[in-house]
Amino acid sequence: MRFVLDLYPGPDGIHGQVTLEDRNSAESFSGWLELIRLLEPPPAQGESRPEPPRDLVEPVRQLVEAENHRDRNTADRVLSESCVGVTRAGGIEQTREEFLDELASPRDLRLHRELDVVGAWSRRYPIFGVVRSIVTTRDRSRIDHAVKGRFRNLHVLVLEDERWRCLAWQVTRLAP
Repeated sequence: MRFVLDLYPGPDGIHGQVTLEDRNSAESFSGWLELIRLLEPPPAQGESRPEPPRDLVEPVRQLVEAENHRDRNTADRVLSESCVGVTRAGGIEQTREEFLDELASPRDLRLHRELDVVGAWSRRYPIFGVVRSIVTTRDRSRIDHAVKGRFRNLHVLVLEDERWRCLAWQVTRLAP
């Protein structure tokens, strides 16, 4: 199945229209999640999603590790130059540069992030992909490395120069 996408970035996020290639009617969307909903219906009851492809998960893993090691250079290579930004769990939106600055000088040096791709969801399209995963943060200053929080992460990736780079990233805190 092929789609025709009209994407328009705006001050309030992404919006546009999706048309199935062999149909004349388009469906409008506002935001990445609505776009994904239009492109990928949920699996049938009892059906599970396949494990996400490694090439899509790799840039997500690199970003999580870059945060752990305050590695601005790696994050800079993984984020697309066209990155529309990062929406943090607290609702703060950061530009690409603001994110890179905070990554290099984080407020809480005790945090360690663990990426969980078991049960993650992904979808690959010709020029973009989506990875939905969970990141658990732990307090590395404590002996038991207590869990500080669990976060749903949604990465929108774009294929640039034959490699996946992050175009947008949204984080949502999960209930304990």
